[in-house]
Amino acid sequence: MTSFTNQLINNYAADLALCNATVLLQKLDEANKSFIADFGTRSTEVSARISGDVRAARVIVDEIFKNICNVTNAMVLLNGEADYSTFIDKVNYQIDYYKNTINIRRSAAKPKTDSTNTPT
Repeated sequence: MTSFTNQLINNYAADLALCNATVLLQKLDEANKSFIADFGTRSTEVSARISGDVRAARVIVDEIFKNICNVTNAMVLLNGEADYSTFIDKVNYQIDYYKNTINIRRSAAKPKTDSTNTPT
């Protein structure tokens, strides 16, 4: 877009003035420059994100999760389930939600087999 607007401004200025399109082209050029600046800012933000080792983090998180489950189960045994049922339901919901999300992604990634080409 930048090249296009530059070509119009540099090569066809007289024609643009004749058509009263100079202001329109200036606005287009300003919008394009604004887009480029915004896109550059977003690209810089995205590139600065840390890409971590999921497997290493998973080992640590799994151990912490096991500890939370053990403490929660102990508290339920000591104090009864009534005080902890809401927390347990929320955790179970989150686990089910993410398991379903992963299963959907895995099934979408599998190649579809064409049943019409299978030998009979």
